[in-house]
Amino acid sequence: MSVAFFEANLSVKQLLLNIQQMFDNQTYQDAVIHLQPLSSINDILNFHLTEQPIYGSARLGVRNLERTEVYARYLIDKKHVTAEPEDPTQPLLLTPPNPEGNVANLLQDQPEYSLTLGNKQYELSNHLGNVQVTLSDKKLGQAPPESSSFTHYLADVRSVVDYYPFGMQMPGRSGSGGYRWGFNGQEKEIGLEEYYSFKYRIHDARLGRFLSIDPLESEYPWNSPFAFAENRPIDGIDLEGLEFYSVHIRENADGSRTKLFVVNYTNIKNAGDKNVKTANGFGPRGDVGITYVIHKFNKDGKETGIESFNVKNSEHGIYAGPNNPKQYWDKPDASGNYPDDYSLSPIDETDNNAKQHDLDFDGIPPSGVNGLAGTLDERSSKANIDFIRRADITTNKYLKGQNDDITGKPVTKATSDAGQKAARTGGFGFRSFKFAEYLKNIKIEKPKGP
Repeated sequence: MSVAFFEANLSVKQLLLNIQQMFDNQTYQDAVIHLQPLSSINDILNFHLTEQPIYGSARLGVRNLERTEVYARYLIDKKHVTAEPEDPTQPLLLTPPNPEGNVANLLQDQPEYSLTLGNKQYELSNHLGNVQVTLSDKKLGQAPPESSSFTHYLADVRSVVDYYPFGMQMPGRSGSGGYRWGFNGQEKEIGLEEYYSFKYRIHDARLGRFLSIDPLESEYPWNSPFAFAENRPIDGIDLEGLEFYSVHIRENADGSRTKLFVVNYTNIKNAGDKNVKTANGFGPRGDVGITYVIHKFNKDGKETGIESFNVKNSEHGIYAGPNNPKQYWDKPDASGNYPDDYSLSPIDETDNNAKQHDLDFDGIPPSGVNGLAGTLDERSSKANIDFIRRADITTNKYLKGQNDDITGKPVTKATSDAGQKAARTGGFGFRSFKFAEYLKNIKIEKPKGP
């Protein structure tokens, strides 16, 4: 193509022609809808990212990319002395130590580096995930009157929020400062402080109700389909997203537990006590793998509440990885570990391959092997090689368009890739089972001499 696909002087018409030649018709039709209203290609080039979420194991805060305040500056490999500003609201300048006292020469010869503070907003949340305070990443120096020396520092507080039980902000005790996340860690509707966007429904914090019915209403007939967290906002949250199964367990007043029933969302026939047909093999509760729901009963046999937690395996399905399903209704061993639960159906052939590999590990005498040590144990070679063989069978099915033994549908690329990742390319807590077998065959000679 003689004309560049995307450049500043390109007309919208020419860009659409390029898209039509390079992509399928659906992509072209989508581009027409979004690009035709633009007067110039420069309208597209002016788009930019305004903020970036900060994540650890969960969302920690947000980085505002539009703030340009440079709060600190330093030179020469970050070696510097600190010049404290008299006004703590002004940028703090850090300059390098210079034995000769000639900063001008230093600036001519050395590059300058900037540390931007004040554009990050970190969350402080309570046990329900409610964002109550946000802080920036800079500190504010405090000095006594008529003094230029700081005696202490204060946090740069950007927002403070106190909530009524169902999430409404308390007047006079809140100042959100434009932060978009709040009650249960959910995002507020634009321009509406008391409406929160859960994944599937909108929550009205003033009413303490969702504006549409619970997708799982048939599974919880005793609850209002509009209720938030079963009307237990003090210690409950409303789960959202996707899951393979939810396992329901009864916990009696004496702490004993029994398994109640399993809800299956995988579309695998008869894989649960209750089988819910879904559009994509996931249920409506969070990309969490398996949800365990503990129904608590008092000594009179009355249900007093529900607690839930999730177990998600790190690689694929419910068995591929270190976090297998557990029998949380059984008694734990001396180390506090619950026995594995192999009663749940795998989601596809690769997941079934991982389940069989785990069972093979459990069956290695005298008492089974597990983890990295088990993978490298000489006794596990047969189990590892069998996994590789089964992964190759699944991949061949994918290449030929044949059906998955578990789902009854054609093997997907994701299923094939997950199997090969564990077998050869790395995964499941180790580079690969093939690499593990390679290491076992390496002969290391002992050093000669005394």
